Amino acid sequence: GDPSAAYTITASDNVTISGLTITGGYRGIHCNKVSPLIKDCFIKDNEIEGIYLIDSKAVIRDCTITDNRYGIYVYHRSSPLITSCTISDNSYTGISIVDGHPTISNCLIAGNGIYGIGEYTKKSDPKAVSNSYIHNPGAVDYWDEAEYNYNGEAYNNIPEVSGCIAEDPRSESKQEVAKQGAPLIVKTAPAVEQTDVDPGIEEITITFDQKMAASYSWTGGPPYFPKSPAGRKAYWKDEYTCAMPVELEPGSFYRAGINSTSYHGFQNRSGVPVLPSVIYFTTRGATDEVKRKLRKPQIVKIVPANEAKDVDPDLKELRVTFDIPMGKGMSWTGGGDHFPTIDKKRKAHWTKDGKTCVLPVVLKPNWDYKLGINSQHHINFQSESGIAADPIVYTFSTGNRR
Repeated sequence: GDPSAAYTITASDNVTISGLTITGGYRGIHCNKVSPLIKDCFIKDNEIEGIYLIDSKAVIRDCTITDNRYGIYVYHRSSPLITSCTISDNSYTGISIVDGHPTISNCLIAGNGIYGIGEYTKKSDPKAVSNSYIHNPGAVDYWDEAEYNYNGEAYNNIPEVSGCIAEDPRSESKQEVAKQGAPLIVKTAPAVEQTDVDPGIEEITITFDQKMAASYSWTGGPPYFPKSPAGRKAYWKDEYTCAMPVELEPGSFYRAGINSTSYHGFQNRSGVPVLPSVIYFTTRGATDEVKRKLRKPQIVKIVPANEAKDVDPDLKELRVTFDIPMGKGMSWTGGGDHFPTIDKKRKAHWTKDGKTCVLPVVLKPNWDYKLGINSQHHINFQSESGIAADPIVYTFSTGNRR
């Protein structure tokens, strides 16, 4: 079993956990290849997960799961039923899904730090019905790159859920973020967008403005994530600077992420993570075609236009068009009454040229709408080479029905 969990269930499906308060563990409940009934429990203040499921068909009913890092972590072929629960104020994600197939119904999912529901693999297939989503910062946030923590563990983050409602778009400046305690990057080597980098350098470094915890999350994936020398690992040179050993090739484009929506190892000593960011550069000998991978995508058109008035409320979709082909990820951010209702019968998608993203919506007349295209915390509108578009706040108002 898991000695760090308050309850570890490994031997029987015929178990009911009912009416308990479970608090203060590393994990609250750990179900490994078993499927208990968990009902009427109050699961609070566990260091990592409130409930952690591996290959489990647990039924979780009428529980309050709050103030953990992850409320429920659905992992490795788990297909639980989660119903009539309050999942709130967990510091990262209310329900995290990694290779799982949960059914989530009639739950209140509120005030979680990053996502209400975060789906992190292609293999996942959640069904979310009749839930209420309030004040979860992540909205429609899709990712389409193999994303690696430095240890090489990969997840393909392509969520299928497209209707999570969230808090207003986070468009704070770096100064505002700093006031909230998040560490800021003060220097990288190589510098972001640098060209003609010596391919003989042996490490990439990043320096922060405050003392950091000993963890890290260098994120990214093939083909642009730098190769690591055999037997060498990332390390902290001092309390402010982390180094990642690399082996680079001449004439190449490279991209390495610092944290991401699902990895938060770069954090200060109080546990506040660095906002997701990217180091990208080309090495000496790169052709103009390779150097073009450094281009940051620019928005060339939005439909309806930003700040548009008297928009037809029968409009069925929002569109944003960029000047270069994009990756398949997207971050439509926002929430509350002024975030457009997502049309759950249709999926957000990209046009064939890879430049225009389409978000199906259901609008109402005489209403003000506000959402974000990327944000400081969600940067999945990226070019094919993984360069994020600058975040904007997008507003428009509808008129009467025609």
